[in-house]
Amino acid sequence: MFGALSRVAVALVGLAWPSYLSFKAVESPGKTDDVQWLTYWTVYAFIGFFEQVAREFLAYVPLYDELKLLFLLWLWMPQFKGATFIYERYLAPWFKTNAKTLDSYASLGQSKLNEVVSPEAHNQLNQYIQQHGVDALQSFLQKPR
Repeated sequence: MFGALSRVAVALVGLAWPSYLSFKAVESPGKTDDVQWLTYWTVYAFIGFFEQVAREFLAYVPLYDELKLLFLLWLWMPQFKGATFIYERYLAPWFKTNAKTLDSYASLGQSKLNEVVSPEAHNQLNQYIQQHGVDALQSFLQKPR
């Protein structure tokens, strides 16, 4: 029960509340808060990538959700500016060093995707979504094959 409650708290603190604060930042006239939240989401995405890769290992870490909750608070609370610290100290230098390689992989991936998905298939998919909605597409994709 404590685990389920912790996961809800992580979702609220890591996704729901930052989404609302990001909305407020985008709607405000200043840009400082926009940069703060864009930095948060960049760090959060990297954490999500790490969690996907290390999922099997993380299942055995005691109190992982509770530790993640504290970590997420540290990331976005203005008193700590944890996301800014991680971004400036680790992510930005890594991205700057590897930008050309990442760009070439992204370009290659996009061209391969364009080869696989024909214009006709793309048009048919758009028509299906317009007729049946995104929920029908998601339901179709989740059916076991």
